[in-house]
Amino acid sequence: MPDIRDLTVSIVGLGLIGGSYAKGLRRLGTRRILGVDIDRATLDKAKASGVIDEGFDSPGKAIAESDLVIVGLYPRLAVDFVKANLAGFKPGCVVTDVSGIKARVLGEVMAVIPESIDFVGGHPMAGGESLGYDHSSADIFTGASYLLTPHERNRKESVDLVREMALALGCRKVREVSPEVHDRIIARTSQLPHVVASALIAAAASGSDGMIDCFLGGGLRDTTRIADINGKLWSELLISNSGPLVPCIEDFEEKIRKLRVAIGSGDTEGLEAIFADAMRLREGLYGNAPTLR
Repeated sequence: MPDIRDLTVSIVGLGLIGGSYAKGLRRLGTRRILGVDIDRATLDKAKASGVIDEGFDSPGKAIAESDLVIVGLYPRLAVDFVKANLAGFKPGCVVTDVSGIKARVLGEVMAVIPESIDFVGGHPMAGGESLGYDHSSADIFTGASYLLTPHERNRKESVDLVREMALALGCRKVREVSPEVHDRIIARTSQLPHVVASALIAAAASGSDGMIDCFLGGGLRDTTRIADINGKLWSELLISNSGPLVPCIEDFEEKIRKLRVAIGSGDTEGLEAIFADAMRLREGLYGNAPTLR
């Protein structure tokens, strides 16, 4: 397996995640990093700071010379990019994505990609509320998980290359799962919280008689942080993964109903049991991390 530092790597889309890959790989000492983006100003900024070696507003030359291509685009755009450039990739290269949904992306890409190109599905569990290259950071992957969704056609060395890159960038663990398992679990751990946060801030703001600013505390701030959302991206993610996500929302509605019934009926024991279960489950996931109040 080649060392990531000895390769020519193209990063398609120098936004928050793509820019973070570029900065992280540059810090590792990767030999040659090429940036592809429709925003010339972003490319010029990345090149002037030494993050990329060359910038291209069309992918032809970059992907033709690259051993590894990281497609840092929204899922639909990522699929369209791969399909539109099948003849342009360097034979033998590895292509990977960063999409937050996998079954649809892998299904469409693997149906058309030639055997000379190895597409390895990837999803770094990293990011933030701020968008764009200016907010990218080499540290964004530090301590994060990285999910891989290998296909039976993938070469072992290709999957190993993406895994070793993730670990070298600072990821805490890399896990291989099927695209279907990925989408089912991510619906609960990532997509459902965004749905809940958006609904919660709307519910808190309604019926507040215009005085909500006088009653704001840490609880509302902390539980609605991710309602500061990239609407274009998350609308695509949620609708594309509606199959696994809708049952998760229905499950959440049932748990909210149980809380409502316990509160409305004055069921102190039932309410305490629900809270005890929640604390136990959270501690099992996060340990004794301090709770923000």
